[in-house]
Amino acid sequence: MSRNALLQLAVGFVISFVTLTGCSESGTPDRTSATQSAAVDSSEAPVGRLGNSVVPNRYSIELKIDPSQERFSGEVTIDISLNEPRDTIWLHGKNLDIAEVYLIDSHSNRVEASYEERLESGVSLLSLERMVDTGPATLHFTYSAPFNTSVNAL
Repeated sequence: MSRNALLQLAVGFVISFVTLTGCSESGTPDRTSATQSAAVDSSEAPVGRLGNSVVPNRYSIELKIDPSQERFSGEVTIDISLNEPRDTIWLHGKNLDIAEVYLIDSHSNRVEASYEERLESGVSLLSLERMVDTGPATLHFTYSAPFNTSVNAL
């Protein structure tokens, strides 16, 4: 596979990883305001749209790609707005090996987190070590992943 094809696959993978749109109590699109309860059942992964409780504002992505290797790695920083207090965040990130993940809250406090892919589609749960208040925050991920060499790259 050519270097350009591998780069396209890696970028496509990263784009699917950073498709962060929040958390929803049900598996259906969340059309309610930020007044929904923060007591979300984190054991039930949403299917489809993730909701409006967490809104991404800006992404910063650094990739380390060596086409001679079977994996690539990277760091992603996502500036988000929390529209309700959260201790869990649903996001998309398929086949990622997360080396480090944490959140910086609106008071510049680091909140450790864990990451678990819940559905084959890549829907994943970020569990924070404590409840985080509404407002701006920043997610930090350090990860690696295999190149996806399938035709559809999903």
